[in-house]
Amino acid sequence: MSKQVESLWVRKPIRDKMHENGWFTKIIHCDQDQKGIPDLMASHKIHGFRLIEFKIIRSNKISFTIDQILDFPEFINHGTHIWFICTKYDLRQDDQTYNLQRLYNKILAPSNDKFFISKQYELLF
Repeated sequence: MSKQVESLWVRKPIRDKMHENGWFTKIIHCDQDQKGIPDLMASHKIHGFRLIEFKIIRSNKISFTIDQILDFPEFINHGTHIWFICTKYDLRQDDQTYNLQRLYNKILAPSNDKFFISKQYELLF
């Protein structure tokens, strides 16, 4: 299964949950000139602006593209935070309500980007 299809396991249910809770979201489509940009841009009247990157966990690891390795730290060092939403579960399944809510709550919390950026080389495979 492709990584793009797998990302729908996470992105679509989270986006739907965000819309139910008053978020405006836009999927960021990257082309050859726009690499290293998070997957989703979101805005909320109370919670503010978010850049969100979705990752599927495989063998207890996540992977980053070369552009993400180069660009994500630059975003963060220049004051733009990224929220990483990582799971190995298909959130589209009915039995994943708990995991969906848990991951949605991460979007409401402060950004977890410093943890992921500090561990990025350990997480690559």
